[in-house]
Amino acid sequence: MWNVKRIVILAAVLSALAAFYFLAGDRRSRIAREKREAARVLPLTGGSAVQFLSLEQKATDAITLTKIGDAWRVKKPVTYPAEDFVAEGLGTALTTTTWEDSFPVAGADLQEMGLSDPAVKIGVGFDPAPSEVRTLLLGNPVPTGGFVYARWQDEDKIFLVHNQFARSFEKTLYTVRKKRVFDIGWEGVQGVEVTLPGRE
Repeated sequence: MWNVKRIVILAAVLSALAAFYFLAGDRRSRIAREKREAARVLPLTGGSAVQFLSLEQKATDAITLTKIGDAWRVKKPVTYPAEDFVAEGLGTALTTTTWEDSFPVAGADLQEMGLSDPAVKIGVGFDPAPSEVRTLLLGNPVPTGGFVYARWQDEDKIFLVHNQFARSFEKTLYTVRKKRVFDIGWEGVQGVEVTLPGRE
């Protein structure tokens, strides 16, 4: 029969095994989380947030967006309120999207990858009028499909991002500016009357 001593020893062994597997699982989860963070296109540190964006595309005028307080504004090519959800979506795409694979710039054919003359340049800053702007270059699609070559201008690394990520930055001024017919305050409006010719 089991005596008290054996039961205590068995309980201690089981507790030790449980603690080991818990710590091992926690360590694996932490390592996986750190890898995901490191693979983000734009990792954030110290509670920073994107407050400046510039989009340069070959086919359209360059667009600059800044966040003043809680609202985004278009600064170039015109000054106008921006669609907040569009601007926030671009910042979120940068900070939450992860790249698929990476390799060093050394030995890479930047012209073939479209990174010597990129189709899209994305400037990012963490202040509305940043003194330092990081620039992400988006190049050609990967021949095998599904991905696009990308590179931060200040880094010696090329990585692959999904086509959908690249397409999300193909914006025009019409896309990013706020759409409104009348610039009026709606707080005091209690009704709207529409009159059409020939109809009551």
